[in-house]
Amino acid sequence: MLLVDLYKPRILEDVLGNKQVIKIIEEMGVDFPHLCLTGPPGTGKTTVAHILKSQFKSLELNASDERGIDVVRNKIKNFCNRIDNKQLLIILDECDNLTLIAQQALRRLMEGDTKFILICNDVSKVIEPIQSRCAILKFERISISEFLPRIKEICKKENLNLTPSALKTVINLSKGDFRNCLNILQPLINLKCEITDTFLYKLNGVPSYDKIETLYHLIKDVNLKEINLLLNELTDNYDNSDIISGLYQICKINNDFNILKVCSKYQFKLVNGINSKIQLFSMIYLIIKDN
Repeated sequence: MLLVDLYKPRILEDVLGNKQVIKIIEEMGVDFPHLCLTGPPGTGKTTVAHILKSQFKSLELNASDERGIDVVRNKIKNFCNRIDNKQLLIILDECDNLTLIAQQALRRLMEGDTKFILICNDVSKVIEPIQSRCAILKFERISISEFLPRIKEICKKENLNLTPSALKTVINLSKGDFRNCLNILQPLINLKCEITDTFLYKLNGVPSYDKIETLYHLIKDVNLKEINLLLNELTDNYDNSDIISGLYQICKINNDFNILKVCSKYQFKLVNGINSKIQLFSMIYLIIKDN
């Protein structure tokens, strides 16, 4: 069995992190209002929805697959019109991907007896009339202090021998996403040797913390020759987005908000499909110029 299935929480108290949100949901009981669970991926939103659905007749849809008016008019409306002994519940994942017309049609269906759990990464993309019909619960990334004991426990159960620095590397690579963390551990299951952070960086094809930290200090020292050499080495072996992401994490640790702002701008460009070596060098130039 995959780790993501083996260690998937079955009850609310087993959900990692976001204890205040979980407490609110527990206190609501089965008679909860429409819910909008919002926050970054891997923070437990869908897991919570799956735990809640056990006492209902439910329909689950993903709006990234079916985002238009037809899914509301056909699947959702037909389900809402069903007669059943159990309370009906619709879970709509990635609802922020629904088109405007689909959202406008959905808000009218939410006035009926069917309960809705809406899940999204960005609640600002959900129209206000839908937001006003829901209790909006914000999920945040899981902290290292919450992550570490759980990962240690899983590694012990699975007989994984990770060094202390490797444990932290797993958490850093997962970027606060527990599901991603388990996926990183999955290929290590049958390894009997000691697992180091260096091994993990190579296995996952991302630049090591030490390499990116060296780049950070070279930028701060404005050592253009060494920056150029290291950047060429990094871009020949790693994806630009991983280099920027690594630099972003180090800037967060050092509270270097000026560089953080520039990294965020270029991360956005990469998300929107602009991924080239020129962009990376341009970012470094802008950082040096502004500092």
